[in-house]
Amino acid sequence: GLDGAVTVTVWRTRADILRHIDDVDTKRNERSRKEAEARTQWAGYEAEARSHLAGLGVEIPSIASPSLIENGVLRLQKRLVASRTARTSRTGLLLRIDELKEEVAQAGREIADAGSVRTRLGQSHATDSARELDVLALRAREAQGHFDAEQESLGHLRAAVDPGSDCEDVVVRLGSDDEVAVDSRLAEAMQNDEHVDEDEASVLELLTAARISLKDMEGSGGASEAQAALASQQARVAHLTEQWATLALQQHLLDRTLDTYGSQDSCSLLRRAGEILDRLTVGRWVALSANEDQGKKTLVVLRRDGETLEPSGLSEGTADQVFLALRLAAVAEQHADRLSRGEPALPFVLDDALIAFDDSRTNEALQLLHELAEDLQVVVFTHHEHVASAAASLDGAVVSRMEPPEAVSGALDAEELRDRVQRPSQTQSASLPTATRRPTSDVDLTAVRAWARDQGIAVAERGRIAQDVVDKYVRATQ
Repeated sequence: GLDGAVTVTVWRTRADILRHIDDVDTKRNERSRKEAEARTQWAGYEAEARSHLAGLGVEIPSIASPSLIENGVLRLQKRLVASRTARTSRTGLLLRIDELKEEVAQAGREIADAGSVRTRLGQSHATDSARELDVLALRAREAQGHFDAEQESLGHLRAAVDPGSDCEDVVVRLGSDDEVAVDSRLAEAMQNDEHVDEDEASVLELLTAARISLKDMEGSGGASEAQAALASQQARVAHLTEQWATLALQQHLLDRTLDTYGSQDSCSLLRRAGEILDRLTVGRWVALSANEDQGKKTLVVLRRDGETLEPSGLSEGTADQVFLALRLAAVAEQHADRLSRGEPALPFVLDDALIAFDDSRTNEALQLLHELAEDLQVVVFTHHEHVASAAASLDGAVVSRMEPPEAVSGALDAEELRDRVQRPSQTQSASLPTATRRPTSDVDLTAVRAWARDQGIAVAERGRIAQDVVDKYVRATQ
């Protein structure tokens, strides 16, 4: 009895519609169930809220909307906040009350102590009257005032007497004098002061006369010679002082270096210096050590046969080799330390350090310097041809030769000069000619450079100009 026009597709569509209707009905029933549960929960919450609010004095109508219940809860919350604030204030007030009680107790103790002190004062002064104690306190203040006035007077006295004088002794001596004696002493002091003024005037007259005499002496020829001799001696003293300062500084540095020998840091330095000395002396001297004798450390050199000597007992050449070994070890150690810190290498300069070396030790020293020069610059100055030749044989070494100094300008006959110095003392007019130099600071160095370039003399653009060039300029422009 089915309609033949209804196809399978139509039946399927109808089935989908029926299933959708069932789903919608199921969801509606689920929402109804949840709504019923929510109403039940709200009823419970409403009853519980009404009970709490009623217990805390917040009245809610029998038929109330959710907003009325919410307002009641908010009013209860405000009351709770106010209650907590009041509780905090109460706690602070209680703490303050306790502090005030402690202050009152402390004041009571202080009053009791003051009473005890007052009682002891009354007993010590044999009085029980508070008024009498007040009188004693007034007298004590007056005594303090007298004491302060005495100290002030002593201060004025110290300022008036000579430095180093004993003020107490002055007070004792003057204390036995009456007013007449004091006036007599004062008159005597004023008279002495007048004598001092007269002596001062006499000294000033002598000083003025001495200055006039000194000025006359300075204007004479003998004073000029004495001044020149004084300047020469002062220059010599300055030179000797500079030499002494240099030697003292060297001695201080050597002493400080010797003091460090023997420590853990210097052991490696001495060991390395000993290895270098072994090579420098071709195996004769092999080690260095620091010995302590009576609290002072000294450097000791060990020979291959076990004998030890101090540097003062060595030959000049061996002592120079010991010193060079120490310098090379220190330079190598400092160079490695600088490289480890990322700092640039510094050049190492020696000036005729091999002057007392024989050929074999010279070659060995140059070989050590050549090894050291692998990663730092080593410069050796020498005036010995055999040292330059030995250095030239090393691979990579550069030998530079400096030009000889210029010939002496204005040279005189040597025989005539020798005859002059051998003759007996002659007059000042026949004495040897002396060069007169103007101080370089009085010469225009810019003009000197321009003149030197015109004469074909090489000079630097800046810095110091050789004194002989300045002398030539002065003679040419006089």
